[in-house]
Amino acid sequence: MGEKLGARCWQWQWIEVVVVVSQDQELRSYHSKFRVHFLVNKTHLITLQSVLQSQSGIANLQYNMPTRHFAMAAALAVAALGGAEATCPTIKPVASVNFTEWVRRSWYIQQQQVTEYLPENTNYCVVATYCDEHEKVPDFDGPVIAVHNYANENEVNGPNENQKNMTLCARQPHNDSTALLVAPCWLPNVFAGDYWIVALGENDAQNSGESPEYTWAAVSGGQPEEEFPNGCTTKEKGVNGAGLWIFTREPVGVDAEIAAARDSLTSLGYTLSQLNNVTHEKCEYNGAIRKL
Repeated sequence: MGEKLGARCWQWQWIEVVVVVSQDQELRSYHSKFRVHFLVNKTHLITLQSVLQSQSGIANLQYNMPTRHFAMAAALAVAALGGAEATCPTIKPVASVNFTEWVRRSWYIQQQQVTEYLPENTNYCVVATYCDEHEKVPDFDGPVIAVHNYANENEVNGPNENQKNMTLCARQPHNDSTALLVAPCWLPNVFAGDYWIVALGENDAQNSGESPEYTWAAVSGGQPEEEFPNGCTTKEKGVNGAGLWIFTREPVGVDAEIAAARDSLTSLGYTLSQLNNVTHEKCEYNGAIRKL
């Protein structure tokens, strides 16, 4: 389809552009994606080769077109933000977490999504242990929690997926915020991925006078953006922005606690269709760092 505009022939060209905008300065990585049409001169067709999402919430575009056309594209894309509606729910981490209680014992993953770093053949004996080991990360003075992950490959008590025990660091970039960032400790925050505790279960401590103890948790690798017929979830490709987990304190999870975590995720708008069960029966956790 073409349309004569004076001496030039212009045509509609379908281009997909991803615009990444931080909607919330505190959560810093709630992103939306939009498609827009561009009317461009056929001699200068926009060829957006890729969209590289930076952790600062700015989209870096690789393109080959004159500056004036890129300016037009950018203006149209930003204008599209005003009329587009996100179809996935806006998720925030739970308002408050007692991190002393969170790190008190190890967490056993009962269900998890496939990610690039957690393929389906590692759904055996998966444990996450959090420790206050005074870890430091570059250019960051806030609170840091060491994360020790463990899983077996291919079978129960199979090879340790994390044989070198690479330690990750969970960072709290904003005071009193539960929007954590996680990455290897030697990487600065700009390369870390969102790690949000989106639901928590606790025991009844009203009559004991003690603080409640956490019994289960649901953790999301940031904002869900992948759409399914019955909800949204995080992506399976890449590292940051991926992953969904259900934790319990007991190695073999209590059915009622797993059901409560699943119900909480459903109520938040997540699909459960991508969650896979993790096997813990007869696990010996050889080489795992655990708190019992």
